[in-house]
Amino acid sequence: MLLTDYEMLDAAELPLTWPETDVWAGYVGGAADNIWSNEDWQRVARYPKLPIWVADKTHSGSYWGLGIVIAAYNLGIPRGTAVAIDMELVGADGKANLEDCGKCLHYFGYYAWPYGSTSYLFQLPPLDGYWVSTDSKMKQQYAHPNVHATQWDFGSLFDSSLIHRHAVHAHLASSWGVNAG
Repeated sequence: MLLTDYEMLDAAELPLTWPETDVWAGYVGGAADNIWSNEDWQRVARYPKLPIWVADKTHSGSYWGLGIVIAAYNLGIPRGTAVAIDMELVGADGKANLEDCGKCLHYFGYYAWPYGSTSYLFQLPPLDGYWVSTDSKMKQQYAHPNVHATQWDFGSLFDSSLIHRHAVHAHLASSWGVNAG
């Protein structure tokens, strides 16, 4: 681990307790098995946060992008924040949809980070940088110029990643809350 990296945890369901971390990633929509509630996001309010949208094969990239923008509005996620687009269900076949999603997010002022495994992720456009999943079990960043974060361990309650410090400060915010209206 370099001094330029932070620790990041992500979980399908936010556990009741967790080890110390620097950043949290959680699900805001799409084909996610569990979408984090407003209360979940409030429990990690003091951390920088990376929202995750799970892409699927049944909808267009514009649908993904607009869904992300609606979720971002409802959660009070400020423009300029990165959103991870989880491409696990779509793989490399989702290139055109990912590009359309990225255009939509850029139009509304958000950054797009494709997420997936090394078996297909680098066949997709990097948009604003990758979050890569490896099965290396080695706590280190994946060596690729467009990688912002590397998921290196898969646990029963949460997964562990390293995320570049500059990516956190440039693209993630800790101060966002729910737009209750």
